[in-house]
Amino acid sequence: MGEFIRLFGKKRIEAVCAGREFIGSERSGRLRKEEIPVHIRIKNNLYVSDSRGHGRQVSRLFRDLKNGQSRALRGKRKCGNVMIRLSGLGLPGGELLIAACPDRPGNALEVCAKSRQTETVSACLKSRGFRFESAHLKDPERISRLPAVVRIASAWGCLIPIPH
Repeated sequence: MGEFIRLFGKKRIEAVCAGREFIGSERSGRLRKEEIPVHIRIKNNLYVSDSRGHGRQVSRLFRDLKNGQSRALRGKRKCGNVMIRLSGLGLPGGELLIAACPDRPGNALEVCAKSRQTETVSACLKSRGFRFESAHLKDPERISRLPAVVRIASAWGCLIPIPH
């Protein structure tokens, strides 16, 4: 992260999307001090407090969302020993995308959805498709560039509209 900020500046960071183990971590605190928004994609079976303070699986708080519907819950909810704000998005097949953040949710769902898409593409490029680990490169400098080049190219490909 430090290298990215040095090269591009922190204003280029829309937000950092992380997994649930990031909640309350030291890295999360550092990013907040740097005023970099942190959005955390959490699993549906994580327990958080409901509006009455009772522990519930987070999926129960968003179970009524249909595909494409979203909602940000009012107020902060307790997750472990940390207070967070929650947003949920209904996905196809009844799945849920749930995002947590320490402050205002803003675009948390959008950022986490982009991150999920990027992770899917990355998995396809690695073990489920391209298998760039199998590239027979020997030069350490070229090897270190390969993942970045492939990820940038695939992200760019996702952003470019396909003509009909």
